[in-house]
Amino acid sequence: MNLTSEFLFRLAAAVVFFGALFISLAYRLKARRAQRRADVVNRSGSLSGGRGLALVRVATAVVALSIPAYAINPAWVVWGRLALPVWLRWLGVASGLLLLPALLATLRALGENITPTAATRPDHSLVTTGPYRWVRHPLYVVGVGLWLALALVMANVIPALFGLLGVIFVAVRVPSEEANLIAHFGEDYRAYMRRTGRFWPRLSR
Repeated sequence: MNLTSEFLFRLAAAVVFFGALFISLAYRLKARRAQRRADVVNRSGSLSGGRGLALVRVATAVVALSIPAYAINPAWVVWGRLALPVWLRWLGVASGLLLLPALLATLRALGENITPTAATRPDHSLVTTGPYRWVRHPLYVVGVGLWLALALVMANVIPALFGLLGVIFVAVRVPSEEANLIAHFGEDYRAYMRRTGRFWPRLSR
């Protein structure tokens, strides 16, 4: 691995990470301002809120520090180094860059419906546009995909482990979230479930 290639990987990791961070914060802050004008989101309940959500946020912050650390000086995270072929790292770069517009499209479709918990608000609307036209939880798919892409770019186990923990978090949260959406939207959401996949599009309807 020459120094030029490693520099490009460091640059790509920074672009993907800070690009995703900027997009996410911009839309989440916009949604939060709108929600403050409307009502208070329920934050109680296991990994959907309360202590579980706080733990996820702390873990995210700790792991997130590894990306700028790698971009500044790879030696700071060398203990998590993985021996990956160069072509696989470039695949991570391509995946990460492609996931940024996917994140933008997902958050744009959600609009003011973005919440930090699995709860719904009284004015919550059923989103079936953008990526939600095909899958019910594209935000989780994109989020886990970004962590795994960064793991490939960095050739480091830290983002990969967090991506795998993200899979567990999603598996715990989604049933509760869908139960809330069924309670809120009733038959409309059940019909939506029948024509879409949970994490990837249905091959047949």
